[in-house]
Amino acid sequence: MIQPDTIPSSLNWSQINGREYQLRGEGRFLATLKIDDDLDASMTGEGETHKWTFKRMGLFRFSVSVLAECAGVNCATLVESSAGEYRVLFPSGQSLRWKRTLNQSREEWGFFDSAGTALIVFAPKVIDSECRASVQVSPAGRALSNLDLLVLLGWYIFVSKYRDAAFKSAMITAMAWGTT
Repeated sequence: MIQPDTIPSSLNWSQINGREYQLRGEGRFLATLKIDDDLDASMTGEGETHKWTFKRMGLFRFSVSVLAECAGVNCATLVESSAGEYRVLFPSGQSLRWKRTLNQSREEWGFFDSAGTALIVFAPKVIDSECRASVQVSPAGRALSNLDLLVLLGWYIFVSKYRDAAFKSAMITAMAWGTT
């Protein structure tokens, strides 16, 4: 688990190879996210003391199930509503919102509590075909007992969307080649 009192003020996700991403802060390794299968949307995330499996479900409404690897139980579910909003639901009844921030100068998404307080904010970017992101954790976010899970879940969402976009682009290119 990422310890709230030792978490660096700035974190960065970077791509290590085509199937693995690392979270680092102040030179320290904090977590990893690995693609399990190129044809499947599942990935494994591992923090300092916990390991989870992230699995995307649904074709028309995006949802993600998070399973604790040691217990095999669902410990969080991200669901998209019909209005296009996202909620992370926990077995305890707690929920958080996942939404785009109001930053107009760059793409940012984050987890927000019911009062609208930003807890964890991700600023993704693609550089030379590699996914990266800076992550900011607010003081309120540092107090979350599931901070490590949320930092992995947020990054899983970006990697999944990036891979989907790359797959769609490849399919469109292949179809265009097939018609010439």
